[in-house]
Amino acid sequence: FTELFISELGWNKYPSQPLPPFQVGDIVFEIDGIAERNGFQVLISYMDKLPTQTECKVLDGKLRRLADSYILIFVENNTNHHLWSVPIKNNEKRQLVFVEYLTSQRLEFLYSKIGELTFDIDEKTYITDVKARVQKAFEVNSEKLTKDFYSGFQKQHKAFCQFITGINDDIPDKENRDKQWYTSVMLNRLM
Repeated sequence: FTELFISELGWNKYPSQPLPPFQVGDIVFEIDGIAERNGFQVLISYMDKLPTQTECKVLDGKLRRLADSYILIFVENNTNHHLWSVPIKNNEKRQLVFVEYLTSQRLEFLYSKIGELTFDIDEKTYITDVKARVQKAFEVNSEKLTKDFYSGFQKQHKAFCQFITGINDDIPDKENRDKQWYTSVMLNRLM
């Protein structure tokens, strides 16, 4: 990853100051910097097991004191399995976007985003420029996933509602508030 970001994408070498270890529950995160651009950091952490999204969110709360703007790549030891965690701001709300790679076939998303993360060596940039490019590269994915999820949820809600019987069956499904409510409760519990 160091070679990728510095040689291929035009990022700068990371300053030699190491980050302190961060503890989240029973896990100690050893995080190294591999590249930076105008204060935006690319970090990496090698682990025996990739962290959960909840653990990443807790880590983000601790890490943002030292690295507010970053891409953090978790790599599972002795595998090609890695998880990218990128904080993105949407409507003044900070959220983490996660992109997981299990095999080289799933790297298509990463390859499609390389252009957004590339800088010319003599290109003059500021932290806002780097943030905007990273945001553009990863925000599209989170919006698409959210839209796809809710589209799929609506289809499943409608299909599940049609299978339910015994709740005001004489009222059409679209107008049957009790059946709609029951369907929503059951799907939310299943999720």
